[in-house]
Amino acid sequence: MTGRNTNGDGAPGRRSFGQIRRLRSGRYQASYPGPDGLRKRADTTFTRAEAAESWLARQRASIEAGTWRSPDRAAESFGDYATRWLSTRTDLKQSTAVLYQGLLRRHLLPTLGEMCLKDITPTIIRIWQTHLARTTGPTARAQSYRLVRTILNDAIRDEAIVANPCTIRGGGTTHHRERTPATIDEVAGIANAVLPRYHFLIHLAAWSGLRRGELFDLRRGSFEFQGDRVLVTITSAAVAINNKYVVGTTKSTASRRTIHLPSHLVEPLKKHLAEFVDEDDDALVFTTRHGTRVASSNLSQMLHRAARHVGRDDLRFHDLRHTGATITAQAGATAKELMNRLGHSSPRAALIYQHAAEDRDWAIAEALGEAAAAAKNTGSIPLQRK
Repeated sequence: MTGRNTNGDGAPGRRSFGQIRRLRSGRYQASYPGPDGLRKRADTTFTRAEAAESWLARQRASIEAGTWRSPDRAAESFGDYATRWLSTRTDLKQSTAVLYQGLLRRHLLPTLGEMCLKDITPTIIRIWQTHLARTTGPTARAQSYRLVRTILNDAIRDEAIVANPCTIRGGGTTHHRERTPATIDEVAGIANAVLPRYHFLIHLAAWSGLRRGELFDLRRGSFEFQGDRVLVTITSAAVAINNKYVVGTTKSTASRRTIHLPSHLVEPLKKHLAEFVDEDDDALVFTTRHGTRVASSNLSQMLHRAARHVGRDDLRFHDLRHTGATITAQAGATAKELMNRLGHSSPRAALIYQHAAEDRDWAIAEALGEAAAAAKNTGSIPLQRK
């Protein structure tokens, strides 16, 4: 194939940007030197030199405006880019990497995998998410959307695309269904319905608000007795991946913390340590009779069977954390104090667990009524000064 440079009308001439060649077929081919130092050609040839000229003008304008993106990178499939993206994320925790692999395999690649990055539009993303709404739960759908958005944000930084097509407002937000936490009496009933070696586990989960992974990596040395006080220090967590625990760092820097246990848990803790935990400071606090951590599926089954005894078939183990957070909030903890105790780094995360119990609302209403009655007698509402 041969050709020559033209000035737009097929006549030879010098060009200030790019090159247009007339091919033997009579069509025109346009190319230019890209900002990355490589020569770029149009994906198609043109029937007229003017059309090739217009195409070059658009490329030059995008370079000057700073919106130019390599057509080679934009033509890469989402699947290839996403797979390479995940393989280079050495900063991810193992549990997060496994989660992303699952989301890619199940929810992203089947629909978006073969598409070129440049062809993924806001409409495509909306259609994809609508399909997910029919086949997945809200948590997986929000996680999948956040992952696509994150990957495509990096595609912008890699100059593969100009803008992120993930523009759905609230698309990455998980709308938590309001759950009723277990009451103190229900917690006691659940604890009495499990094997003795897990009795204290239920109480500690409910009264401390620790995460499941934090509970299952507690060691004898995690507890410090100071007279009638006990402090527990959380520095790591055992996360269940494919029903096997992997020990790693806590969920965030804020999750590394030391909290006090309520005084009524001191004696049950001593009893549990004496009966079920080895003397070594590194000995796990909660294990099976074989000395291993409780499998995630077995833990869920155990909690479900025990919760049925108190009429709470809806409870999950994680809901015991809700109970702990609710008790803490009702004890008068501020949002900051609740964040510190739960190991959260933002007020928004902590507020998820601040449930308004009916009995607490009634107490508030009673206090308002008393204030109104006092005002009626004295002519003013008494304000308590602190």
